[in-house]
Amino acid sequence: TKSSLAMSIQGVGPGGKSGDKAGPDEFGPHPAVIATNVIIFIVSNLIFVPIEAYYAKQIHNNRESNVIAKRKPGILMISVVSAMLFYFLFQTALLILASLGVSVLELESQIIYYVIAPFWYISWFTFICRLWLLYFTVNHSVATINNKWQEVVNVHHKSTNNWLIYKHSWGTWNALKKKLVVYAIFTYIVDVLLSILLLAYPDDVWALIFTLGIIKALASTLLPMAFLVWMVYGISKCHYHDNIGLGRELRFCTYGYVLILVIRLADYTLSTFAEADGYERQVMISFVVAIEFFLWKCVGFGINLLQTRWPLITFEKVMNRYSSRHLGKLAHVKTLKNVETSNQQSKNEQLRMRDILNNEKSFDLFMRHCGMEHCTECVLSLIEIIQYKQEIYKKLSSQGRTDQVVADCQIEDDTFTLPVKCPKSDIVFDPKLNFKGIARKLYKKYIEVGSDWEINISYHARKRLNRIFENEETWDSNKDYDDIVKLFDVFEKCITEMTSIIRAAFQRFKQSETFLVLQNKSKSLKKVSASYKDQNRLVPEEEQDEDGNGRTDNIDLADIDSTTPMTAQHSGSAASAQSDENIESPTAE
Repeated sequence: TKSSLAMSIQGVGPGGKSGDKAGPDEFGPHPAVIATNVIIFIVSNLIFVPIEAYYAKQIHNNRESNVIAKRKPGILMISVVSAMLFYFLFQTALLILASLGVSVLELESQIIYYVIAPFWYISWFTFICRLWLLYFTVNHSVATINNKWQEVVNVHHKSTNNWLIYKHSWGTWNALKKKLVVYAIFTYIVDVLLSILLLAYPDDVWALIFTLGIIKALASTLLPMAFLVWMVYGISKCHYHDNIGLGRELRFCTYGYVLILVIRLADYTLSTFAEADGYERQVMISFVVAIEFFLWKCVGFGINLLQTRWPLITFEKVMNRYSSRHLGKLAHVKTLKNVETSNQQSKNEQLRMRDILNNEKSFDLFMRHCGMEHCTECVLSLIEIIQYKQEIYKKLSSQGRTDQVVADCQIEDDTFTLPVKCPKSDIVFDPKLNFKGIARKLYKKYIEVGSDWEINISYHARKRLNRIFENEETWDSNKDYDDIVKLFDVFEKCITEMTSIIRAAFQRFKQSETFLVLQNKSKSLKKVSASYKDQNRLVPEEEQDEDGNGRTDNIDLADIDSTTPMTAQHSGSAASAQSDENIESPTAE
């Protein structure tokens, strides 16, 4: 479009010949052009912008919710705010120029455009970057499932899957932002250089268009658009449950920008091949530019609402709480045909994590389910942190100091449990590391901003842990945490928040077809399910007293060893380690 504007300045038509066209100095205030820009300014900035700002603020307020955190809200804010600034400044400039009778073809107009253009480049390339990170998240989750989640915990399970290997270099904002800045600056320089050369060398218009013009078009528009289309195609071939709508958001955002590309091509065609000359041509170009960017704004408004309002409305009921009734609506569980399955699903509402997850096959299926919901890192962090607490407890036990930590729990709590055969963490069981060294490694892996497996914890919890662990020298010299009693609870907030997230995933997992099939084949799971008296009671028969009330026996952690599954709760409790063949009851040791 800007190439055609430069051609118009020089009076060059589609045939490339110069004609005796009126110069820009003959252009004056045009009532229709002014009226058009006034209407566009009012609609864009007094109607669209407040709505966009409102939902952007709501996204910011809910940024700690797992559904929003997976959508990279920080990058989204950069993209949305920079787009609003660009359109506001550009439409303000168009209105002022039209009122002063200055043509959009004049040098001053183009200088103003290129002063404002960086906001558009920021918005456009952060938008592309964010959608790429969503795409990477989906594929990384699927790769984690297909290549065994155990490899994240233990080095002996390593694979060659690129989505896992290049997570650190291509799957995080910290890794991409430098590459993004370099690419955006290069494209902007090519854009500015092309415009300058078109004005300086009017006789070489076509030569410049077919050199720098093609480079600029490829770098700024065609390659990013092709990249978006490729991601949409990849998502369509990726078999996963889009429970939180990442794939749908990627797909519809791409459709929106394809529409912007169509608008741009229509504008270019109209500007280049229009038969109007002189003053009429400049008036037409002024109309075309104003309307083109307004249409861009309209499409961009729809895309911004898709990125902000749509997830807020769709997932409103599960934004800050994790009830099974509401979260169940997010899952795409197929309707099972027979009545027995439906009845079993109802009965499964009673099952608890500690009853099911100590079964190795169930745990593996649950990990796959979490991969489909893009919360694998929540479970992985719990595995390693629980093993860390187990090792500390064993050390305290050998020193006779277990009375210094909270050592019992109520067995009716629905707690996260490790299976009997769980891979040992390379970090936790590294003989070269002491407990303080292990703690910082776990922080670097799961809590540090931009880490490969960064978990979604509250701002205050992350701030506290950053203050403790961020500086390695400060951490090593911190005498308070030389006492392993303090280290025992250092990640307690992480355990609490991750458990609340995966408890929601577990509610859906219990109703999934894959679990129902395993439940039918596994003797141990059948016995666990049968041990519940009725659907309304959450206490297994073996754990009821004579009056049918649930017992609340205390569990002593002194019985825990390295093979005993440990539950994720404030004290770190033990659950029984039954095999799939000979399980008798779900009671605790």
